[in-house]
Amino acid sequence: MSNKMWETLVEHAKTCVLSGKYYIYYSDESRSIGAIFNNIYAFCGLISGEQFYSSESLDESQKVCLVISLSYIQDIK
Repeated sequence: MSNKMWETLVEHAKTCVLSGKYYIYYSDESRSIGAIFNNIYAFCGLISGEQFYSSESLDESQKVCLVISLSYIQDIK
């Protein structure tokens, strides 16, 4: 997908009505860390253990580490 198509898709997604549904992606079967996304798959937060961390509370380096970790796990599967 070209950058222009991706940008158009993202801009359209931002205009969609949020349904209140959330999706959790766990990095492994232990479910110790999970990334939370809304219905347009925008990152909303992180669950670690039983603690929730909103996306606003994470700094950029923590977000990058999360993306790398989730991508690495996905590549293994």
